[in-house]
Amino acid sequence: MTFGARYVARMIADFAARYPDVRMEVDFEDRPVDPVGEGYDVVIRIGALSDSALIARKIADCPIFQVACPDFVARYGEPSAPEDLRDYPAIVFTQHQANAEWQYRHSDGERGRVRYQKSFGANNADMMIEACRQGLGIAELPIFAVAAELERRELMRVLPDYETDPLRGIYAVYPPNRYVSARVRLFVESLVDFGRTLPW
Repeated sequence: MTFGARYVARMIADFAARYPDVRMEVDFEDRPVDPVGEGYDVVIRIGALSDSALIARKIADCPIFQVACPDFVARYGEPSAPEDLRDYPAIVFTQHQANAEWQYRHSDGERGRVRYQKSFGANNADMMIEACRQGLGIAELPIFAVAAELERRELMRVLPDYETDPLRGIYAVYPPNRYVSARVRLFVESLVDFGRTLPW
């Protein structure tokens, strides 16, 4: 929902204003959605895509980082390797049980995994960011959630040579109908164009 509220909402409203003949109904959900079974024309999906019969158009990359506030780093010191995270309090996204563990990739291609010392859990990125601001721990968050905070230096990347593995993307996903409507095609192309304007 964070990506939708912070970035996509304005793009969709602009699209609807430009094309008033296109009727739209928008849902923001933090759960996997079945476009065919639930009757959606287009779904924006964030993550590593699984094998699927659905058609996917990439909108943007979505790197995921470890972040903390500068005061936290000043108080606890900065980790120098992923294994160090075992000794730091972690702010964990609770919607996925697997998020008690970080799978990472170094810029040189090295891969590994490390378990967190969970100190605070939330099922919402904005809550995790606020916990980070208050110095409650280190959090694994996607670029779209923390781009503004990083730019304002309210948060900083730790372990900047590492990011979450596998690499994630942001995709427009839609059913593989033989005849995709012109309106759906137009909206998907608008999403792809919009992706080129994102600040990362």
